[in-house]
Amino acid sequence: KKTTMNNIIRIDGGALSSPYHLGTYTVTREILQALGQYDHTNRYVVYTQKKASKLVHHYPHMSYHTLPFTRGWNTIGIPLQELAYLGKGGVYLALNHAVPPYTAAPVISLCHGLSFHAFPHDYPESHGASRLEQLTRSMIERSNHILVSSNKVSQELQDWYGVHANRITTIPFGIPQGFMPSKRYKPKKILLWVGSLHPIKQLDLALSAFSMLQQKKEYRMY
Repeated sequence: KKTTMNNIIRIDGGALSSPYHLGTYTVTREILQALGQYDHTNRYVVYTQKKASKLVHHYPHMSYHTLPFTRGWNTIGIPLQELAYLGKGGVYLALNHAVPPYTAAPVISLCHGLSFHAFPHDYPESHGASRLEQLTRSMIERSNHILVSSNKVSQELQDWYGVHANRITTIPFGIPQGFMPSKRYKPKKILLWVGSLHPIKQLDLALSAFSMLQQKKEYRMY
């Protein structure tokens, strides 16, 4: 739903501070890039941390607000800033699987997946399995609407957490800017595996599949 230019949509850009340009960093960056390029109706304020990586290209209707918080980013920093927008409408976009305890507007959150719930052994305590479970339940409770990247995650939210289907919208992730055709890039036949090195991504299975394909004559060139 579009808002007028008098309303400001605030976005949690905390993932931009990650030194590892993986999942949440890439998703956050690509969403900001798309909003900057294609939505010229709404205004955006992106909350960032001091050590944020290179920010998305500047757009007239998108600004960055650096908060002086690293610890307490989501529990103190963002809620304090949201007080400035009390009664001013808008929307809060929670892109990092976490919703602050207070916001001044309806919340639309992005759920990155629930593999930690199905395979907790692949998320030892040091990696935050129990923390992700807590964040997910809090996100569900505080969100007006939840975005997911697949029908599978949508169904899992319904089955495991009792979220009603009308609170969920599935929007498959698009193609990152770096993979878009350009004059400098000539399309090639490529077998591409997409994922991090986390055990849940089963890199060993992908390598095994590639090895089997290379045994076939039509794939040896790859």
